Amino acid sequence: MSKRTRRFLVVIGASVAALVIWVLAVPLAGVDVTVQPPESQLAVGPIAAVSTAVVLVPGPVRR
Repeated sequence: MSKRTRRFLVVIGASVAALVIWVLAVPLAGVDVTVQPPESQLAVGPIAAVSTAVVLVPGPVRR
């Protein structure tokens, strides 16, 4: 399996994991996931959870 394929699978896996955790936490457990920038409070939705995983995961693949 090539590095590119492995990286793609890791990004997909991280995205799915973030979405599953969000679904378990917010709709099922009733937890409000929020972030607090200065002087406000923002709810974290499923798109924000998945996009964060996509942005943070892709890095160099090391053996």
